[in-house]
Amino acid sequence: GAKNNEGTGAALAVYIDQIMTFNDTVRLNYDSSILQAELHSILMALNWLFNSQYSEATIISDSQLALSSIDYPYSTNPMVIDIKQQISKYKERKLKNVFKWMTK
Repeated sequence: GAKNNEGTGAALAVYIDQIMTFNDTVRLNYDSSILQAELHSILMALNWLFNSQYSEATIISDSQLALSSIDYPYSTNPMVIDIKQQISKYKERKLKNVFKWMTK
């Protein structure tokens, strides 16, 4: 996710065997925060995984705050709650996802 003078957006890039096979971007409301953009990107990745034929994936984010928010058990953030619900659905289907923090 990113925010600049032109607005806020979220993006997803899917790499399989080190080759980008899919990418998508979404423009969010201008007043959306960077955290909302980062969480939206993670939700995009989870939705892509759920609709793909793959059973596991590593979701990499450079947002330590987003990953910490997902890990925090008492979050009331609606997007975090949505992400946790998606993760529960994946576990029911025996899909595996791993979150990693990428330092810049």
